[in-house]
Amino acid sequence: MAPDDGARAERELRRRYSSKVRRAMASKNQALPDGSFPIRDATDLANAIKSVGRAKSYAKARAHIIKRARQLGRVDMLPASWGIERHQPSLAEMEFEVAAAEVRSRSWQ
Repeated sequence: MAPDDGARAERELRRRYSSKVRRAMASKNQALPDGSFPIRDATDLANAIKSVGRAKSYAKARAHIIKRARQLGRVDMLPASWGIERHQPSLAEMEFEVAAAEVRSRSWQ
């Protein structure tokens, strides 16, 4: 990525949403509490990934981006260097994991 790609992506996010819209998105957890990193769709996700290095808190921005990628079903867009599992588990797989964890916890009691 070129050095100014992050700045360009950040400008795109700011241009796309007004302050009022950013506050509304923050209340829906689609942006960080201060309205930064608004992510409504895959385009926003791509821009957020490019501009994460410019965040006031890299860890918070990265966590928000990962959460939104999962919610949008676009974990595949996250950089491989972030080490995030690219497989999106199905509902049945998640239910199985929950049931298995409950069984394991009962066996230790």
